[in-house]
Amino acid sequence: MEQKDDLLAGRTPRPTTDGLALRDLANRFLTAKKHLVDTGEITLRTYTDYYTTCQQVITAMGKNRLLTDLGSDDFDHLRRCLAKTRGPVA
Repeated sequence: MEQKDDLLAGRTPRPTTDGLALRDLANRFLTAKKHLVDTGEITLRTYTDYYTTCQQVITAMGKNRLLTDLGSDDFDHLRRCLAKTRGPVA
């Protein structure tokens, strides 16, 4: 079961270690940006764009993926996923 997410995503399963998960990083990032919304430094629309982007990254890479486990193949996969819904300017 530990390797299920990797196998379903077409990745070679990697050993798990302790570390910061992608979900945790996204939550920290969004919390910091929410504070900027609260102080008027960024708009709610900008925050919403950040939130949507974080969701797309997590969907492509997996919410429990450790940051130390990410490799260049993961970012290539992310690029392909984003290219399905976004044009070259976005």
